[in-house]
This record gives sequence, structure tokens and C-alpha cells, in this order.
Amino acid sequence: MNLILDLLAYSGGHTGEMIRLINGLDPKKFAPRLYLIANTDETSKKKVKDLEFTWFSRHEFDIKVC
Repeated sequence: MNLILDLLAYSGGHTGEMIRLINGLDPKKFAPRLYLIANTDETSKKKVKDLEFTWFSRHEFDIKVC
């Protein structure tokens, strides 16, 4: 059984904390993943994409800019 994981990333160091928390998750069990990021937060968007493409090596995620 897979679980959908929604994550809210925002500036102020919280994106790094979120990444450390989800780094230990099994990406096969938590898919797809949805990240909500402020339209002004390019740093968080880059960090999330780096996480997905290097650590998880999967493309079962989406980024919504709000």
C-alpha cells in the first residue's frame, strides 16, 4: 500500500529540516509526493528537485507553486 505524502516547503531553514526528515522514508511507500512551495522561494524548489533526482532517483513527485 502506498501513501500520498504532501509537504509544505518554505524559506527560513525549514526546507532543510523537511529534507532531513523525509530522507529516511522509503520512496516506494510514499508516492506520489506533492510539495507546496511559495512562488518566491526558488531555493526550496531547487532543494526539493535535488532531493528527488539524486536521493530518490524517482519521478513520482510534483511541485505546486502557490
